Amino acid sequence: MPKRLVLCSKGISMNARDSQITHPKLHTAKSGRPWWQWLLFGILAIIVLVLLWYLQALRPTKTASAAIVVDDGDSTQQIADKLSEKKLIRSELAFGIYSRSKGYPAKFRAGRFVLNGKDGTPKIAEALTSNAAKSSQFTIKEGTTQKQIAAQLGKLGIVDEDQFADFKASDFPQYEFLKDLPKDAPLEGFLFPETYSAPPAGTSTKDVATIMLNQFEKELTPELQQEIKASGRSLYETVTIASILEREVKTAKDRRTVAGIVENRLKDNISLGLDTTLMYGLDKSESQLTKADLADDSPYNTRTQKGLPPTPISNPGLATIEATASPQASDYLFFLSAPNGTTYYATTNAEHEANKDKYLK
Repeated sequence: MPKRLVLCSKGISMNARDSQITHPKLHTAKSGRPWWQWLLFGILAIIVLVLLWYLQALRPTKTASAAIVVDDGDSTQQIADKLSEKKLIRSELAFGIYSRSKGYPAKFRAGRFVLNGKDGTPKIAEALTSNAAKSSQFTIKEGTTQKQIAAQLGKLGIVDEDQFADFKASDFPQYEFLKDLPKDAPLEGFLFPETYSAPPAGTSTKDVATIMLNQFEKELTPELQQEIKASGRSLYETVTIASILEREVKTAKDRRTVAGIVENRLKDNISLGLDTTLMYGLDKSESQLTKADLADDSPYNTRTQKGLPPTPISNPGLATIEATASPQASDYLFFLSAPNGTTYYATTNAEHEANKDKYLK
């Protein structure tokens, strides 16, 4: 008979044969990382995420320039609100944190500031302080029109756009160089392209125009006036030609050569045939011009009208005015600007047509 198991109060008893059967041992699961390590990892993760957010929030918004007015007593939050409204900063909170970390709130100053969204929060914050190396500025580029300047400064809140665009030379009788202009002539040609300090808040639109006219007067030195007089052209004619060159060619050498071509065509009573003048008169871009436009009887259509257009078509810079006053003599009567910016010249229409076939097609 097989031997039986005997249950005892103290456990299980087996005979020798059954003693070979073993019971599995009970194993306890290995414990994970201590709780404090998980807490530390969580805190570090939060710190990293906050840091990444902060660095991202300080980056430029890439918006165009905009102006804000900081009033006396404005708090950091009020300044941040104004910047955020103009989309100059990504985060009001990040602006406040950065500003306080630099001690800027006590250094923020009142005034009008023209700021660029491409600069990022750190530069913008510094520009608002008394530490700023330069005052807030805006730049008028060579070749821009009175209407374009009005739109630019109107967007910045510096001028009343419509009022600035409608200014006539007769509105500024204090300037000698504006006295002989045609009746109802705009300020076109005399709003000098330059980088200007943003005027204080409350500056009138007329005073802003005066700042640019003052700069033109400053650049019109006695030497330049004498050079213009020696060229046989009036100041207004010189500025008108310069305004055309500013839109037609890029380099100083080309401007002098094209100035000579304009002189040759005017002397020979040949129409200038320039689309840039027509574009100005019709307020259209090159891509908007139609075949019907090319036959338009506008006084700015230098295809159908001989001589210079009735007014300048942009505001030229000093270098272009100087090039116009000292044109390069040549036998050229034609020029074209290729898409790569190179200017090609010709003495006959046949050569000019060949250049068009070669460089514009």
